[in-house]
Amino acid sequence: MNRITLIYIALIALAVSAIPNVATLFANQHTFYSSANISCLTCHSDIKNQLELPNYVNLKHKEAGLNYNYTTYFTIGGISYDKSSRNITVNGGHIWNWNGSVWINSSNTGQYMNESLDKNGNGAMDGDEICMLCHSRSLLGIEAHAGTAIVSSCDDDRCHGNRIYMYNDPSLLGINSNITAAGYNISVDNIHSEYYLTTSNQSSPYDAYPLFGYTHGNVNGSYISRGYYTCMGCHSDVNVDINLILPPTYEHDNISMKKGRYQ
Repeated sequence: MNRITLIYIALIALAVSAIPNVATLFANQHTFYSSANISCLTCHSDIKNQLELPNYVNLKHKEAGLNYNYTTYFTIGGISYDKSSRNITVNGGHIWNWNGSVWINSSNTGQYMNESLDKNGNGAMDGDEICMLCHSRSLLGIEAHAGTAIVSSCDDDRCHGNRIYMYNDPSLLGINSNITAAGYNISVDNIHSEYYLTTSNQSSPYDAYPLFGYTHGNVNGSYISRGYYTCMGCHSDVNVDINLILPPTYEHDNISMKKGRYQ
């Protein structure tokens, strides 16, 4: 076998070994999605199953997600809502007016918005839509290249209030203020307050962002606090490892059993 033949064989072997890399690069083996089309359910289908349970908490979150006045209030950085004038005041003192069909920035009338999480327009929070009520970067005022998701927590000012109790407007949802002020109410003298205040002074692993230019009350250092653990303790399934010490049973047929159990 001469040198020319060996060179041809080597070139063919090199070409064959490179085919998978070339195919991957040019044959569109992978499909990439924009941040607006990321499917949470690809990895979190178990959470979707939990959210589909017909309980009170899930129902209220879905109602909030379908309320485009509420989601618009989030998107423009609402701080207060005047129920009589139907005006939203946002960070910086700017006013947004409701004209009967859309919210308009009074400082820039060319800017208007009705933010809806119901992307497929079927009048229900389904699929990934409900996830965005708590995890949408754009809804929470975070402009970043790295995708659409952010961690928000139950004691966020704009959602449920906290011990500072700022930027919270239950009137916009038309529901009882004790629900949307849960973080504030739970921090006063009640059975949960000690645990809530303790966890609120601890940092979670999740970054705290200055949403719309202000720092929210559920921040501890550079991270959001762990105050939301209190909410999760009652409103979600939590796995715990405990040993129950049961009281001794009363043996009614044993005359020597210690008396006084029912006194």
